[in-house]
Amino acid sequence: MGSNFLRNLISNYDCTVKAVVDPSKERQEFVKKTYSEIYVTDELDSVINDPDIDAVVIATSVASQYDLTIQALNMGNMCSWKSLWQRRQARYEKSGN
Repeated sequence: MGSNFLRNLISNYDCTVKAVVDPSKERQEFVKKTYSEIYVTDELDSVINDPDIDAVVIATSVASQYDLTIQALNMGNMCSWKSLWQRRQARYEKSGN
């Protein structure tokens, strides 16, 4: 998960981060060491099928966002994401172009 998303969600008192899904073993280890109370896995199904999870944040490349979002929505989760394209577009517009 994007580090900024994770940090912001953890600091939000109205939110409880229960799990992080990341295919990178390096990122998994970082999250485990930094936030030991959070379940960390590379198995998306184990998270989106968890009845205690109400919403997911998808922080991944544009190429995989659609499929992951549809999977999560089909399991009844609310989704939030911001694509790399949207961030690049915002920077472009901010620069006055």
